Amino acid sequence: MKRSQFLSLTVGATVAGVTAAFGAELPRRAGEFVIEFPGAAKSQELLSEKLKGKKVTMLAFISTTCPHCQTLAQTLSRLQLDYGDKGFQAMMVAYDPDATMYISAFRSRFANGIPVGVSPRDPVHNFLQISMIGPSYVPKLVVIDSKGMIREQYNGGDAYFAPEKEHANLVKSIQTYLK
Repeated sequence: MKRSQFLSLTVGATVAGVTAAFGAELPRRAGEFVIEFPGAAKSQELLSEKLKGKKVTMLAFISTTCPHCQTLAQTLSRLQLDYGDKGFQAMMVAYDPDATMYISAFRSRFANGIPVGVSPRDPVHNFLQISMIGPSYVPKLVVIDSKGMIREQYNGGDAYFAPEKEHANLVKSIQTYLK
């Protein structure tokens, strides 16, 4: 085999591997995911229970110490007020190593009126169909329709979260599935 053919095959296989490792299948069934709520009367809930009766759910995976995640929590709280009676539900899951320690303060400071739970990192990455290795930017967001299908998925580094476009993108996603 010629060197150029070998190089071409190697680069092609690497690109395909990276795509498979970082690309999540869309749409896909949300399936079961356990969210823990430290200090709550019901300490664990299944995602499917939280989805019942909702037309669209935005589930954000965050770090309690991330400034952008804190801002997203405030935005989602406002959107919950605007669209909650129409069938929208915003939720957050913190999966940073110290999430259990900081979750109460995060809820009270940034996430007014939306459920915020915790989960270990591995179940989050499995749910999102993302690699356990490599960079992991937060927030991560999935948009789930009334049938429990993940229709959209975004990573913290995506243009979806650009400060000047984030609010409009969130509203557009909500309105798309409220129909």
